[in-house]
Amino acid sequence: MLKVRFSARPADQRATAIFKKALKSERAARIASRLLGAYIRFVQRTSRIEVIGLEHAKALEAASPRGFIVAFWHSNILLAPLVRDHLSRRLRMLVSTHRDGEIIVNAVAGFGVDFIRGSAANEKKADKDKQGASAVAQMIGALDAGDAVGVTPDGPRGPAMSVQAGIVRLAAMTEAPILGFACVASRRRELSTWDRFQLALPFSSVYVVVSPPVRLGAIESHSDVADAKARIKAALDDAAAEATGRAGGRFASEAKAAATEAAAS
Repeated sequence: MLKVRFSARPADQRATAIFKKALKSERAARIASRLLGAYIRFVQRTSRIEVIGLEHAKALEAASPRGFIVAFWHSNILLAPLVRDHLSRRLRMLVSTHRDGEIIVNAVAGFGVDFIRGSAANEKKADKDKQGASAVAQMIGALDAGDAVGVTPDGPRGPAMSVQAGIVRLAAMTEAPILGFACVASRRRELSTWDRFQLALPFSSVYVVVSPPVRLGAIESHSDVADAKARIKAALDDAAAEATGRAGGRFASEAKAAATEAAAS
């Protein structure tokens, strides 16, 4: 099967330009949402989807009526419908109040995914709430009700594949386990966005990988937060590396390490 490698092709640049234009116009955003929703359905209907590690999610669902956290990198934000298809719990996704978040919400509205609007607190902009307090309260309520709460630990503005403190605080407050997910298609494009957004192409083999749950202990110091971030990142990176390996290609961090090693030799 054809493998589409990551590159800055003109088609990728055009797709990125279209998305950025949609962020500046409400009408364009509505059109983009409709097109994106239709595109997701087309990809799902024309692709073979394989889920690896689903037993980790099923074990959590069977073990407790309380909810758990579903985490994946922002580049996989359109994974939400696939996650929902394989969970017996209600899925509530945290999505930013930015216009790009609005596009995602409207695009995925018909897939059975519910949304919590807001953003985790930005450590560098603590004076700007961004509806964070309301979002945290809603996520805690959802977990108490037994729902799965979806979070992109590097969202909404990055850095890409860098875990922010918000997910650590949520897991510590609720004692909810964290399931890492990754989704990679054998035919895909990587857009020139801050998160290197991965756009699955139709007629693909799509691999969804679920990592073993991460359970955090007490968070009492900065070193505890750093350790928790590292554990969450490792779970997401491991899932992404396995999904990428099955789909064909190299996970971004592995490719970067290989390039650095080659340059040094």
